[in-house]
Amino acid sequence: MGLQAVDIKNNMARRIIPSTGELLPVIGLGTSRVFDTNLNERSLNPRKEIVKALLDHGGSLIDTSPMYGKAEEV
Repeated sequence: MGLQAVDIKNNMARRIIPSTGELLPVIGLGTSRVFDTNLNERSLNPRKEIVKALLDHGGSLIDTSPMYGKAEEV
């Protein structure tokens, strides 16, 4: 396991990237499947709430890829 730090402001556990010293949260949001959805209001609203909850609780790591279909657009 890598080095860990705790962000005092939001109590989010983070790990240090050795080559840059950057801190990344140990918990993030993966967007494959759940976010590969129709781009209409009914489908997007619940997913927007998920992203909002992540950000409201100090999260900042969102994993996305063009391989995840429409997830990257959400």
